[in-house]
Amino acid sequence: MRLVKTGAFAVLLAGASVIGAGLAHANVDIELNGGTVACAMQANISAPQLTFERVGTRVTLSDSLVNELLGAGCDL
Repeated sequence: MRLVKTGAFAVLLAGASVIGAGLAHANVDIELNGGTVACAMQANISAPQLTFERVGTRVTLSDSLVNELLGAGCDL
């Protein structure tokens, strides 16, 4: 019985790890503005979705790109 409990706990722990990893790599949807694009350009941060042509539209940014932009002082 102890082996069954240990196995069940291991399965639950593995499932929680997978869910946590999925949340850690979540994307962020923002409405792109000109200030964000200009700030990204000044900070030499390039991404295909950060263009003046897309200003005013909703774009999806990875969490790492969001962190990079925020680290450079850009407003989202």
